Amino acid sequence: MRPGASELQGRVRGEDPVTSGAKRLLSVEEAAELLDTSRATLYRAIKRGDLPLPLFTIGRRLRIPRAAIERVLDGQSPST
Repeated sequence: MRPGASELQGRVRGEDPVTSGAKRLLSVEEAAELLDTSRATLYRAIKRGDLPLPLFTIGRRLRIPRAAIERVLDGQSPST
């Protein structure tokens, strides 16, 4: 999938798509950054099955919806 024009402009300006809100699905590493935790901690929670966020597997890669993370950070249910 090709990035939209706004994503490309953000990259040209040097904005980080993780913090600028451009990406809808985040890697575990990007999600860990937003949640202020380590990548290893997030992977452990995924392995134990106690991560309160929806996960998508695309190929062999895990993706977490940005909106779900933002809802959790706002104190809401991730699936609302």
